Order: sequence, then structure tokens, then C-alpha cells
Amino acid sequence: MPDREIDRLRQRVAQLEAEQDRLLDEHRSFVDSLYRARRRDSALLDLNERIGKLEAPREIMKAAAELVGERLGVDRAGYAEIDEQEGLYDIVVCWSGALPPITGALAMEAIGAPTLRLFRAGRTLVVADGRADPASPPVWRDIGARAAISVPLVRDGRFEASLFVHQAAPRTWTQEEIELLQEIAARTWEAVKRARAEAAHARVEAQLRQAQKMEALGHLTGGIAHDFNNLLMAILGNLEILDRRLDQGRVDVRRQAANAMHAVKRAAALTQRLLTFARSHPLEAESVALAPLIDEMRPIIAATVGASIAVEVDLADDLTSVWCDPHQLESALLNLVINARDAMPEGGRLRLAARNLTLDAAAAATLSGGVPGDYVRLSVTDSGVGMPSEVSSQAFDPFFTTKPRGQGAGLGLSILYSFVRQSRGFVELRSEVGAGTEVALLLRRAPTAGVGAPSPKEPEAATAGRGETIMVVEDEDLVRQVIVETLREQGYDCVEVESAQQALGLERSGAAFDLLLTDIGLPGRTDGRELARRIRLNRPRLPVLFISGHDVTTPPGAREAGESPVVYLPKPFEMTRLARKVREVLDAA
Repeated sequence: MPDREIDRLRQRVAQLEAEQDRLLDEHRSFVDSLYRARRRDSALLDLNERIGKLEAPREIMKAAAELVGERLGVDRAGYAEIDEQEGLYDIVVCWSGALPPITGALAMEAIGAPTLRLFRAGRTLVVADGRADPASPPVWRDIGARAAISVPLVRDGRFEASLFVHQAAPRTWTQEEIELLQEIAARTWEAVKRARAEAAHARVEAQLRQAQKMEALGHLTGGIAHDFNNLLMAILGNLEILDRRLDQGRVDVRRQAANAMHAVKRAAALTQRLLTFARSHPLEAESVALAPLIDEMRPIIAATVGASIAVEVDLADDLTSVWCDPHQLESALLNLVINARDAMPEGGRLRLAARNLTLDAAAAATLSGGVPGDYVRLSVTDSGVGMPSEVSSQAFDPFFTTKPRGQGAGLGLSILYSFVRQSRGFVELRSEVGAGTEVALLLRRAPTAGVGAPSPKEPEAATAGRGETIMVVEDEDLVRQVIVETLREQGYDCVEVESAQQALGLERSGAAFDLLLTDIGLPGRTDGRELARRIRLNRPRLPVLFISGHDVTTPPGAREAGESPVVYLPKPFEMTRLARKVREVLDAA
């Protein structure tokens, strides 16, 4: 082969080898960049996972500093916050490896003017060996940092913070490490700023809620004070008439006693509605026959609306019973009647109607939170002024009222709504300006729903005592006296106690009693629940009847093995109801 051809082939081989080397270099560079990108993405993903659920700014910075220390293998990492006004470089978070941790504030002058100019310009300071680099701040040598990176965080021209890493020995930092630190610093500071903004927003919201609460409290106290003053006036006036007539030897006092009793019941209902609204008053659900209940309420309804309003009652013949608290249902109906009356200042027509209703899935979907099932639809309709949509949309909101200040607390419909929902029912409201309003309660049918008259009243003999002894623990003298007098009239023996300490002393002395009847809210450290628990340690079969008008959380009613029942009776209550409940508890023991 000629020499010229051999030279040509050699040149070609050299070209191919050079091309191969170039391709290998490109491949190595690509693989290296891919590896760096994967390491960067892995570190940032790890950062997001660590700080994603954190809410406290310092915890966010601490998690980021730990990640930097682990990923870069540095000897120390942390965050400093800058107070330009006070001239302080405040190290708030520090993760440490080989170097000891540092905290506290440094005077910014200690960093040096050249470094501060660099930071304020948003430029990262990178030092490979502080002893050989004049840009190294002198303070770094004092804290053992030979190599370091400091990433300033500048927002809107303000130097706000810095992420720093320190190494005890000289270190040549890679561009990849510098860029990763810059990215981590930026992401972490955004998370810190967001957390602080959310915390500030939460504080403002809390302040707003507190202000709204105080405003609502003003509306509430004004409305409740107005209602209670009227009720107290009725009680006081009728009792004065009753007392005066008894002094005169007259016995025609039944009407005054009935009026005072009616006012007391209304006051009790008002208190219970407030407790129901707060969802702290336990509902005593039972099967309620609507027709007898409405018949009993007719005189009250007629007296409430006055002669200028015609009352119509339309109850279906096959009306079934409902499952709810009868006292709360009476209060709800009376509230709707009062609202209807107020909507008809010139008189009009009030219609009470009830019919059975079965909701299928499609019908239930039209109600907020509706559930298919069997209900009774009880509605109150008036021919009054009606409500515009902006009013009807807020009708069930707590404290919302269109009445003048002091003439209503704005709780009536919200309490009604709460009661119906707790009874697993629903409320419908339809209103049109000039065409009246209809409010319908969809109440669950009773489990053993049926048509018919109400259950016959228990005979008086069912409440009579059989010589049992009852320990009555009540710190209010007037209340304790009337309870004890009632129970003694029923044939019970009573032991009167006004504190838990006295009751425990009697129990330790071996005093015999068959029932513990105690208020829950007793003075001192031992309340009624704790009293019952301690007594039942020695007498597990002792039945307990709790009474209370303040702490109304229902005590556990389930029996433990060998124990007698625990029952709750909310104040205020009629003495006949107390006598029946005492008899029931003793018979169940």
C-alpha cells in the first residue's frame, strides 16, 4: 500500500479517535449533569417533605438547616435574621456537626462593610479558605469557620436573612453546591414568610372573632335581659297579688299561681333553648304524639297571637308520633308562633299543619344534609310581611335579628335549627315579601310510630315512697328545702347535705341511704360527679340521680357490672317530675 494511502488512513483513525473522545466527554458531561440534577431534585424534594407540614417559622428554618448539614456534609449550618434598624445579625437557628453551635445576635459591623455591601446587593459570599481570602469576615475566624458560604435573602431591596454553612477546614465549593444552597435558602424563606403571614392572618381573624363575639354578647344580653325582666315581672306581680289576697283571707288565687307557674316555665324554656343552642344541654328524646301536644298548646298559642290573628290547625288523621324532646318541640313551636305574630302587626292568619312524609333520595337531595327516610312535616305558616332573600338566607344564623336592639337576641331560629338537627331532622323555610312565611320542621318518626292518644299519665301511687332513705346533696338552701319537703310528702326519708365533704363524711360513718340525689355543680374541689364516683367505690349498687342547671353534660348512663344506673334531671323541673324520676331510678336499681 502506498505511503500516501497509509497516512490518509492514519489521519482518519486519529479523527475517529478524537470524535470518540469528544462523544465520550459529552456523554460523561451529560451523565454528570443528569446526576447533579437528580441530586438537586432529591434534595429539594426532601426539603419540601420536611417543611411542608411545619407551621412555626423557626421549625421550618431548623429543618432546612438540618437538611443542608446532612446533604452537603458541612460542619455547621443555620439561619440568621437581619434587623437593619437595630444593626443586628441575629442567628436564630443553628445545626452543628464538627463545629460547636452558635446562637445570638452579632453587631452587623462585625461582619465588615465589604461583606454587608455584597449581602445587600443580593450576592452570595463564597470563601474556600478564610486565611487566604481577604473577603472573609474576621468574625468567621473567631467562630472556627475556615471555609464558608453565606446566601443573603433580599426582598424588595431589604436584607432580611441569611443561610450560612461553615467548614472547619478549607474546602473548594462546587457550583452545584452553591446553586443548591441558593435554592434551599429561597424556598425556605418563602415558607417562613408564608407561615408568618398565615399566623398574622390567624391572629387578625381571632381578634375579629373576639370582636364579633363581644358584639354578639351585647345583643344576647340585651335580648335575654329584656325577656327575663318581663318574666320576672310576671312572677313578681302574680306572687304579690297572691300574697295580698292570702293576707285578706281570700282563696281565689289559682289564676295568679297558674300565671306565675306559666312564667317560670317560659323562663326555664328560655334557659334550655340557650343551652340547646350551645349543644351542652342533653336532649331527652321520646315518642311524642303531635296532636295531643298541639291541642294542649292551643290556649297558649291563642293568647300569644291575640284576637287579631286567626289560628288554623290542620293535622292529618293518620299522623304518626315523632322522636324528639317534647319540651324543646314546644319551645320551637312557640318561637315560630311568636315570629309569625310579629310578622303580622295588623293581624292575619296563622296555620299549623302536620302530615306524614317519606323522603326518597331525590327529595332528600333538595335539603341541606337531607337523608332519605320517614318523617312528619310540621309547618307554621303566616300571612305576614314575608322576608326578602337577603334576610331569609340569614334567618338561622346565630344572633341575626331584624328586631330593634333589646327586643330579641337573634337566637330563636338558630336554636330551633340546632334542636331539629340534633333530633336528626331538617328545617325548611319559604318566604316572599308580601306573601308570608312558612317554616317546616321535618322530624323523624318515632321508632314505634303509631296513631293514637298520648300515653296515660302515671297514677300518683307510682311516685310514692316505700320508706327509702335519700341523701339530698344541694348547696342552694331554697332548692334543697323544696326538694326535701316534696320527697318527704311522697313518703321518703331524707338526709339533707349541702356539700360533698359532708356527704363523704356521712358515707364514711356508715349512714344508710338508698339513693344519692346530688347537684353536679357543688362548691369546693369535689363536684357531684366526683362525689358519686367516690361513694360508688364502696357502694357500686347505689343508684344516683344527678340534678343541675349549670353543668349539663350528661353523666354516663350505662351500668358497669354490678352497678346501679346513673340518671340526669336538668333544672328547673316540676316537683311531680322529680318524684316520678326518683321512683323510676329506685325501681330500676
